Amino acid sequence: MSKNAKSQTGKGQSLYLLVLLCFLPLLSLNFAISFLAGIDTHWKRQEQKELAQQEVEALAAGADFPFQFARRGGDFIDTFKSLVEADLKPAQLTSGLQQRSEKIFRWPFPKYELFLFHIPDSGASTEMLLSHTDYRPSRRAFCRAFEHLVHTNRGEKISGDIARQNDAMVAGILGGEARSDVMARTQRGRPSFAFYRFFPHWFMWDFFEVRGKGAYGLFLFTRSDEKSNFSGKLLALRDLREQRIGYGAFVPLFKGFGGLVVQSPLQKSGLLKDWAREKVSLKENDLKKWLHEGIPPVTQLGSFNAYSYLGKSQSHLAVLLMPIIKDQAQPLWLFFLNLFAGGALILLLIRGWLLGAWPDINLRLRFILTYLLAATLPVSMLIITAYGYVTQYRRAIHFQTVSQLQFCIKQFDARKAQILDEYKAAFAEAVVDEKFRNLLKEQGPKSTAARDRVASIFRDRPQPLPLLSFAIMDETGEGIREYSGHTQAEGEPTFEAFKFPLVSALRKKILAANPGIKLKKFEATPQQTTSIEAYKSVSGNDLIEEVDKRRSFPIARQLGMITATQMHELIKIDGQEKYALMVVWDDQALDVKTFKHSVDYFGLNNPGFIFVAYRISPQGLTYLYKPDRHSSPDFLEKSRSLAEIAYFRDSYAGARYDNLSLVALPSKKYSQTVIAGGAQHFDLERAISYRLMMLGFILGLTLVVVLLCSYLSGRLFLDPISGLKSALDKVAAGHLDIEITSSSNDELGLLCYEFSNMAKGLKEREKLATLISDHAIEAMSRKNEAGGPSDTDAFSGVALVSDIRNFTGMCEKYRPDEITELLNEHFAQMTRIISDNGGRIYKYIGDAIEAVFAENPDLKESASERAFNAASLMLVKLLQINRQRSKRGLFKYQIGVGLAYGKMFAGSIGSVDTRLDFAIVGDPIKRAAVLEACSVQNPAFPLVIDREICSSLQHKGMTFQEIADREDNPAFILSEIGGLPDYVVTAESAAETETGVADAAFNEKTDLNRVVAGSGSGFSHFSVFIAGAAFILLIFAGLFWGDMLLKDSYLDRRKVELSADNLRLIEQFKCEDAVQVAFDNVCRKMLLDMEKLVFIDPPTGSLSEQIANRLSTIEPQRGNPDRAAVFLFDRKSGVGKDAFSTRVVYSQGFPSGILDSLTGLANLRKNTENDISTGTLSSELIPSIYAPTVFSDRITDSMFMFEYLNRTAKVRFEADLEFMFYNFLSDANGMRNGMMVVSARVESLKRSLPILLDGYGGETLIGIKAPGAETAFSDNFPEELKVALASGDTAVLNDYVINEDSFNLDGIKHELLLARHNHAADGGKGNSLPVQIFIAVGFVIMLGYWFRISTGTAALNHSVAGKMWLTLLAAAVVPIITVFYVSELYLSEDQNARMSQERSDLQRFIDLFELRDSFSAPLGWKMVSDWTYATSTAKLMRVLNNASGPEEIEPLKKLLKGMTDSWHLQARTLDRSVFNFIPRDIAVAGKSGWDFASSGYNKNETTEFAMMLQQIARNLASRRNQRLGEVTMRSDAIKGEIVVETGLQTVRSLFGDDVYIKLSHGLGLPIVMNVLSGTAGIIIYPVPTIEKPEYIMVWMVLFDFDGYLARIARNYKGNYLIFPAELHRYGRIVPEGKSTFRQMITPYAAMISSSNLPVSTSINFEGKGWLVEGRPGITQMTSLLLAMAPEEPIRVITDRNRLLFNLLLLVSIGLILLIARNIAADILEPIRYLIEGARAAGSENYAYRIRISRADELGVLCDSFDKMMKGLEEKMLMGRMVSKTALKVSLKDKEQESRRAEYVFLYIGIPDFSTWIKGMSAEQLIADLKGHVSSLSRIIMEQGGDVDKIIGDKLLAVFTAERDRAGAVFSACRAAQEIIMAENRSQLPFPVAIGMNYGEVITGFLGVGEKRDFTVIGDAVNVTARIEGQAEKLRFGRCLISQNVYELASRDFTAREFGEVELKGKSLPLKIYQLTI
Repeated sequence: MSKNAKSQTGKGQSLYLLVLLCFLPLLSLNFAISFLAGIDTHWKRQEQKELAQQEVEALAAGADFPFQFARRGGDFIDTFKSLVEADLKPAQLTSGLQQRSEKIFRWPFPKYELFLFHIPDSGASTEMLLSHTDYRPSRRAFCRAFEHLVHTNRGEKISGDIARQNDAMVAGILGGEARSDVMARTQRGRPSFAFYRFFPHWFMWDFFEVRGKGAYGLFLFTRSDEKSNFSGKLLALRDLREQRIGYGAFVPLFKGFGGLVVQSPLQKSGLLKDWAREKVSLKENDLKKWLHEGIPPVTQLGSFNAYSYLGKSQSHLAVLLMPIIKDQAQPLWLFFLNLFAGGALILLLIRGWLLGAWPDINLRLRFILTYLLAATLPVSMLIITAYGYVTQYRRAIHFQTVSQLQFCIKQFDARKAQILDEYKAAFAEAVVDEKFRNLLKEQGPKSTAARDRVASIFRDRPQPLPLLSFAIMDETGEGIREYSGHTQAEGEPTFEAFKFPLVSALRKKILAANPGIKLKKFEATPQQTTSIEAYKSVSGNDLIEEVDKRRSFPIARQLGMITATQMHELIKIDGQEKYALMVVWDDQALDVKTFKHSVDYFGLNNPGFIFVAYRISPQGLTYLYKPDRHSSPDFLEKSRSLAEIAYFRDSYAGARYDNLSLVALPSKKYSQTVIAGGAQHFDLERAISYRLMMLGFILGLTLVVVLLCSYLSGRLFLDPISGLKSALDKVAAGHLDIEITSSSNDELGLLCYEFSNMAKGLKEREKLATLISDHAIEAMSRKNEAGGPSDTDAFSGVALVSDIRNFTGMCEKYRPDEITELLNEHFAQMTRIISDNGGRIYKYIGDAIEAVFAENPDLKESASERAFNAASLMLVKLLQINRQRSKRGLFKYQIGVGLAYGKMFAGSIGSVDTRLDFAIVGDPIKRAAVLEACSVQNPAFPLVIDREICSSLQHKGMTFQEIADREDNPAFILSEIGGLPDYVVTAESAAETETGVADAAFNEKTDLNRVVAGSGSGFSHFSVFIAGAAFILLIFAGLFWGDMLLKDSYLDRRKVELSADNLRLIEQFKCEDAVQVAFDNVCRKMLLDMEKLVFIDPPTGSLSEQIANRLSTIEPQRGNPDRAAVFLFDRKSGVGKDAFSTRVVYSQGFPSGILDSLTGLANLRKNTENDISTGTLSSELIPSIYAPTVFSDRITDSMFMFEYLNRTAKVRFEADLEFMFYNFLSDANGMRNGMMVVSARVESLKRSLPILLDGYGGETLIGIKAPGAETAFSDNFPEELKVALASGDTAVLNDYVINEDSFNLDGIKHELLLARHNHAADGGKGNSLPVQIFIAVGFVIMLGYWFRISTGTAALNHSVAGKMWLTLLAAAVVPIITVFYVSELYLSEDQNARMSQERSDLQRFIDLFELRDSFSAPLGWKMVSDWTYATSTAKLMRVLNNASGPEEIEPLKKLLKGMTDSWHLQARTLDRSVFNFIPRDIAVAGKSGWDFASSGYNKNETTEFAMMLQQIARNLASRRNQRLGEVTMRSDAIKGEIVVETGLQTVRSLFGDDVYIKLSHGLGLPIVMNVLSGTAGIIIYPVPTIEKPEYIMVWMVLFDFDGYLARIARNYKGNYLIFPAELHRYGRIVPEGKSTFRQMITPYAAMISSSNLPVSTSINFEGKGWLVEGRPGITQMTSLLLAMAPEEPIRVITDRNRLLFNLLLLVSIGLILLIARNIAADILEPIRYLIEGARAAGSENYAYRIRISRADELGVLCDSFDKMMKGLEEKMLMGRMVSKTALKVSLKDKEQESRRAEYVFLYIGIPDFSTWIKGMSAEQLIADLKGHVSSLSRIIMEQGGDVDKIIGDKLLAVFTAERDRAGAVFSACRAAQEIIMAENRSQLPFPVAIGMNYGEVITGFLGVGEKRDFTVIGDAVNVTARIEGQAEKLRFGRCLISQNVYELASRDFTAREFGEVELKGKSLPLKIYQLTI
């Protein structure tokens, strides 16, 4: 095969791709299931994480024994009640209670004592139903104590004596310090303390009433010790075990607090122990790490994830191990599907690759499968993204619902806060009420009318405001009190605690206004003095100053079961403070009503939301309000469980169920209340159903489009191929008169054209095939890679030579047409006979026929028999021909036949470049010619055979006679016919038949059969255009719809966000400090402007003038300061207080003295900045020098430096109350290099709308309408919106998110409108106009291009690949577009879900971070415990106990003082950024009666509160060392009792009943009291044991939280930014970084501080988005935390996922294009090969082969092509095997008739060729002969000659002489010379002998039908052959020419006369010449 031949490609490539594509749905299915399972797994893990976080927090909360104690008690009360209501008999009731108690209080609940009581309704005495105790109690005492508590709780009147007796009984049981009224009213059902049986116990009492039966109740005691603490953890673990959600453990964080507490399955867990040892380091060793890093992150331990949580002030880390949610395993059905389907496909691939055996699939089915498989990936992506979108949509809706529920719950607080605002407004109204003041002025503080006036102000309102009590007092403390909501006994402690500080503040105001006035003496009572001292000791602040500062400020305290909120203010009479007013109300009084109104409000706006409020009780949760609407039992049960979790966490808890989202949140305004909200997702399910329906429709549409595209592809591509195949079938059937056309302009059309040309070439081949021997044709079919017939073929057989007698004479006698007719008939008949007998024509040589009969084992007869039969039939046929010719009047002729047997050689000789022929050489052919010449000896049957043939035929009954041939070799003729074969006899005796020329000649022209391959789409151009245009319209409509869907999704989400921002801002407007915050915002803008002016873009002129110019542009009502000052700091060489100096660069409104003081304050603040930020500088160390000279209020330097920085505060400059803003100025690097102070009068701004508009403006558009005035709008409020609001133009209004509400400004109601632009029309993300324009332009372009395609004028029309790509893309465009938009929706929802999750994580981070303020508490308590139990301490105490008198005790007390001072000093030297532990008071009492108290380091004075603690220690020590029942009546003991009682009542009035009860009875447990800026705690240690203590030590310590979290935050290095309040009470934060950043986020802190509501928003700083979450403090309500999380990581994930989806889309498109390319290649590659081959055929490169093994239509086409190319190659070879003249004539449509022509003949032979044959191998002989003929042919052709015949070793060349005889002779002679010279140069393999002659001959086609020959016949040819025979006899110069040639030869050649010779067939000798070289 030539270099252009192609290797096998087509089917292997096509089905290889198809089989691989079959993997695509399998891979897509696996990927889809894996991806979807991944989504499910992700959310399951997220849900598990949320559940684990909630459960581990619940586990930590449940580890506190008081919780477990109350819970078990509550469970037993419920069981008790159910048994009582079951009407059991007394015995059954007792038995049931016994069994239930044993079950409920089973181990690990500690040892307990239980007493059950019954108070009958009949009035009978109380009975004890059951007692579980180890001693015999006094039933009467217990029953009376229980009865007394029940009656007191009911509020029943009890006579004094009985009450005192009952009190004594209660005290005898619960402890001497217990007050029965407190225990009855506030401790019912709560875990309380009792000094039961002389030991501290946990105690709970409760009762219930059953109608008709009376009251039932219980006393429950259990010892308060380490065992109970341990039991709490075990009980929590048992509860966890019962839930079956994981395994729990408690890891100790401190030494001495017990070991690892685990569930039994974890006791042998090495992983947990190793993790606890490595990751949970002891806090006392590495507290800083704990503070900076927090609790350990989630850690994998084997197959579990370990979640941890550290509760407030807990000593053990709670750990929850939950099973890891592993990636979902592959479904079993998918495994088997992969196994079988994948295995089958792999086997197909292996079978195809190794064996080349691919499945036989027809092209049309392959097309359909390929289209369906090509659509698999985008359809799979569509399903994946659709599922992901629906899942994320569901999650996003859940998060959105949760967010809305949270917002609504916070709105409950806001609406509750409005009640507080109403109280505040009513109080403010009362303070300034003229009638009230006039009554006081006229009647004094005891005026009942004034009292009634105050009551009416609160009562006579649209919403009446009930009061508990109120009091009016003058400077002496005299006045009137009103108790309307509680008893005098309940109200007195509150008034008494605050009476002295409030009156003292009033007296100071009076004295300040009237310096010379003398007031009546006013002294504090002991309780009041103790209160002041206690408050100062606990909080570090002066109570009088605090009361004065917090005038008109609500102060809430828990008093029993109510939350008492009080406000106080000084009443001015004639401009001077004269009286004090204090009111108290129950904060819970209006809870139910307010909550119900809020529920109704939210029900109207959110009908799908359900809310329920639970009041927190020790036994669990009880309903505050139970809704009727939609409150199913399932919802109530789930909401209750979630509310319990929220209660445990004291924070948010959420849960999601199948069709329900739940949120629970502890209320900030409803005391002891958890609000739960839920939303059912019916609308969500409908929305999801709608989306699923749309996606299903798109999937169906995709399938329809795919099938339609596959159908159209079949019409476009397969129909032409099928049509072409049909046409080629006709060609294969022999119908070569065919023309193939196509309507396509692409490669298929071109192929049809080329195939038509090839069919024409095949027709020409058929013509040429008649001119070639059968052996040559057969050899061509066996052609090898060399490019020609087989080089060598040796075979044995019979050679047949037949010749016409005296043919030369006939040629001279008869016309050429007569001779031609004779030969045609002769050749046709004889050829048929030879072929019918298995012979093959070799040559027609003039009138002679040469044929061979090869031995063939497949035939019955031998070659000799077949040859003899054929020869005999030829002689018989000759008789028939002559008879017919006689009848027609034509001359007869005779023939002779010679047969010779032997070995012959066949092979190609010559070359395709010159002249090619198929030669059969061998002695049999020569011998057959010799034998034919002998046939004249037997005229009757002129057939001569050789000996071999004769021997093989003798057995047939024939007799042969031997004769001798001319070479004296034996020959044989038939002597007796004997038994001729039947067919010979039959043929001879048969009737004569007409035998003539064939009916059909090759020159007859037939009509062409035109075949159309394919009919295109089958539609008209117009129909195609309309259908395509509709499809394009559908696609672009989908694009438009998808874009609108994205826009609507974005806008809906944006509206929710903007609406939340608006509502948050509305709440800010409703705050009392709205104007102050607005002024603060204006000042921050001013600050940024100043920083730019001073540091970033400093002016060239006077800086002071530039600042003045800037400030002058601000209108007075917009915040123009009345006073302003700007300071700059200059660095000096010193350090510390001398590091910086301060200079004034601008001042306005400040007198010089005040300005100097402000300069000093600024300088002091700058130089102490580092010490303040690290907490190393205490406010106590800063002397007050400057501030008192500036402010008329009691403001010290430390207060100004610590409390007034970075915020707006109300201060008094001289007599005016002003808003003052005081903050640093920072340069571009964030360095604080200056300070700004501005202030404006409150009076001028308190009703200013412009300050509100400017302060809260920015992106928010604000409109405020005052009563009777026009609406005032912010400067950024657009005119179009104003017009739209007036006209109701929805087109404009829809572009905005608008919220309306009202708020009170200085007591006047204003209407408020807030609007935010949704940024959809001004380049925002929601702006789809550019996209829509792009879609429209794309639609027009595509429509225009489709018009060109439909009309056939586009370039695409000329490319099958382009059409394939178009149809495949059309099939995939619907899912691809859908995938794009659905993926965008998915990414959007995923981002929303991630943002919401990040917000949730950020909120949790805030919760966890806030808990860090208690991390050091256990360590502080441990330090106290270590000091208390230290050996040195115990040793000193023993010495003191053994001392006998004051002279021994006092020196020892000094040692004790030194010891306590060392403890104070040690605490003071602790790192303040790590430890916030400050010991305050220490009291010690020994068993011998001595006592001691200390109030701080190096302080000799002891506070009253320390003395109270000292007395408590003394009393406890004396009691624990007395015998049971012993009573001491010493005066000092009685005095101590009074001090203790006074102190306890003081604590009760300041900190509530719970602290009072714990302090009365709690030993060894911290008693925590929340104060303004931290937590104070008291703990009582009996040492060494409570049974017999050597000494009692009482500690009062303070954990100062003020700025503590801020100091921790500075070292925090996590993923978030956290900003705790620097100063709790004012909510100030001081973030680091650029000033722009600081001023951007600090207003949010101000909003949280003023509204006491959380903030959830987003900000953008320097192109980066941040999530902002903030809320008020939980542990410290006056604190706040603000945290920020970057949006960038989430956006990176979204962008990464978007890139992934886009890459997948591109891969899908690329895969589709690849599939299209391969499908097109599947069609086009064979077609291109076919076209290339057709073009190769056009350039006569017939060696081109495709050789594709395909069973489809293309395979048939390629096979047909290869056959056609083979035929054309044979045609080409045939063309080389005939002369150029023959080739030219034969390919004409009309063949040329025989004629006479003149030629110069060269007859070239090989002398003695027989000898050469015998001396060479067949292969070598044929190879040399091939080269020999090729060389001769090249020389002849170069000289203009033509090789007419190659006869074995002979060659006949002709030179046309009709126009130029001399020239022809010249060329012939030149050729002869070149040949001789080549022989002489040994360039020829054989010697040559040349005969040359000139003459006239007959030329034309001889023969009719299957075999013909174009030749020259005549005497001139025979003469030339005879001359060559003579030349062979010469030894050299073997080139003889005739005399005709000699006469025409030019003088350029020389020849000598050779002589006259006699030639066969010539009667006269012929003179010849020898050509010389």
